[in-house]
Amino acid sequence: FDGRCEGHDNDECIYYWCPSGETTTTEPPEITTTATTTTNPPLSACCNVDTDCKADVGQPSLADCGERYCINNECIFRTRYDNKKDYCNNKYYINCNGDGNACTKGPTSSTGECTLSGGSLCEYKWCPGVSPPTTTLPPVLPPPSGGNFWRPNARTTWDWQLDTSSLDYSRDVDVYDIDLFDNTYESILDIKTNGGRITNPSKFRKVICYFSAGSYENWRPDEWRFPDDVKGTVYYGFEDENWLDIRRFDVLVPIMSDRLDMAREKGCDAVEPDNTDGYDDTAHESSGFPLLTFQDQLDYNIWLS
Repeated sequence: FDGRCEGHDNDECIYYWCPSGETTTTEPPEITTTATTTTNPPLSACCNVDTDCKADVGQPSLADCGERYCINNECIFRTRYDNKKDYCNNKYYINCNGDGNACTKGPTSSTGECTLSGGSLCEYKWCPGVSPPTTTLPPVLPPPSGGNFWRPNARTTWDWQLDTSSLDYSRDVDVYDIDLFDNTYESILDIKTNGGRITNPSKFRKVICYFSAGSYENWRPDEWRFPDDVKGTVYYGFEDENWLDIRRFDVLVPIMSDRLDMAREKGCDAVEPDNTDGYDDTAHESSGFPLLTFQDQLDYNIWLS
């Protein structure tokens, strides 16, 4: 047999073995000490692999607070008492003291119980995305009926350059599509005037400013404003990017409104809000929010527009 310490302060050892030399490919069920527990109703199957259990966990990160598993098609989040992690302790009631009712915080929509005595472990079960937060849609402004704003036509020529380090102003095009964050008011004016060679404002090039409205990018200066519970799976091919739960108007509206204001202040003529199809798992990998619908996406996109 082999053994490992499961409890806090080295007060519990658990051993697994196969009698008579038998072998097994699956780990035996975890043995728990006698404790007063609260039995939670079983959750429907909601995961196949551990990565299915990423969504809707909230802050702080699981690395700081506990461990996540997919066990018997249920998402399990286990967090141990550790008085050295004050931030984690403020977010989760993890000192269960043998009382399942003390495990009252965990991932969104989770139920919790104390599974070991001595205040050493709370276990939460949840299905990511089962109960998305209810939010009130912000009012949708009517489209402008007039005024001096740019209307591109079907023959408008354009160039898409998101790599600011090698931006080429010399292209013979009507429109440049560039990154919102990586360009300044001055650089955008340079693009519009072709480095000062165009002096008549009526002949200025137009500039579209790109930002991602449907994904979290960990290098952006406002990345700290995105809580973990709105971040989904990793965007395929971009390991530092995650899909967003676009149902969370309470979080995203202030952030995206500030980005739109930034675009206006920098002199952008239009914006390109990218990654606005998180609901469509047929076009890309799962966003991590399985209950995201076409209508959810449409509501968000209409607000953005």
